[in-house]
Amino acid sequence: MQAQDFLKAKFREYYSTHPIEGPPSIEQREFGTGDFGIKINQRHLHFRTRDELNQFLREQAPFYISYSNACYLYPDRRPMEAKKFLKSDLVYEFDADDLKTDCKQRHDSWRCAKCNASGPGLVENCPSCGQRVERVEWVCDECLGEVKKQVFRLLDLLANDLGLSQGISINS
Repeated sequence: MQAQDFLKAKFREYYSTHPIEGPPSIEQREFGTGDFGIKINQRHLHFRTRDELNQFLREQAPFYISYSNACYLYPDRRPMEAKKFLKSDLVYEFDADDLKTDCKQRHDSWRCAKCNASGPGLVENCPSCGQRVERVEWVCDECLGEVKKQVFRLLDLLANDLGLSQGISINS
């Protein structure tokens, strides 16, 4: 059994025992899916109900699934203008690897394919030959802690500075 087949079976098994809640206003969302090595290979998918979404997940078991933060009158139509935009969620995304944390010097590394130099931390170009380097980035508890601090700063700003406190959800 190939790795792809094994993973597909595991995803199918998971989806058969763990129903997905799905987004609010599911019937107004456009979905996209992807498979092994291809993040999005199918777009303009539309599910009328949570049950329909879960049936699709059990049958197709995609490796990736995402939905639009916009709501449309006709989410499965093409081109985009035919979808008839209704509204949109405001989405903030915090990635641990985008934050400049001191711990990256301990757990991240780089390697130069040209001269084979390597070292800890992150650099853009090899200090020996100037060639662009391959980077290996990790996320640790300290990185995640920094992400949490940023999320709480945003929540504080939304609630205390802008008066927005309802309809907020956090996905991890």
